Amino acid sequence: METNSTQQITTEELWDLLDDTELSWSGYLWQDDQSAPFIFNKKAVVFREYFTTNIPFIIEGLLVNTEETISLTIKHIDGIYYCYKSENFNALEATETVPAVKALEGKEGKGIKTLHFVPVFKQVADTCSPDFSEYVYSHQIFKGINS
Repeated sequence: METNSTQQITTEELWDLLDDTELSWSGYLWQDDQSAPFIFNKKAVVFREYFTTNIPFIIEGLLVNTEETISLTIKHIDGIYYCYKSENFNALEATETVPAVKALEGKEGKGIKTLHFVPVFKQVADTCSPDFSEYVYSHQIFKGINS
């Protein structure tokens, strides 16, 4: 499947989305000074309650809103935020289910059990046959969690 619904966004756009109290989210945000992430299960993320300064910072996050109309992927690598927003994917079936790492399971196993993704492929010209095209893996869209 091919989609043009994923775009890189700025941190300001990300914070604006997370400050919108009308949206509720499922997923997690992991702060650099924490041994486990903040887990959200269909609730609003009042970003300013969790992160009030530049330090500590989010090192990783995957969030999807309850209506499955917005998916966010956040990575902090070498001092730079890479934030991606995907839209218009709610009709796509999550075909990749990944077991959560131990830290995401939380205390007493009450956190995230599995993560669900939609793999996205893009069509490119075949390198061996210019008259043909092939689909190559592009990225994945976070679709939700099982807790």
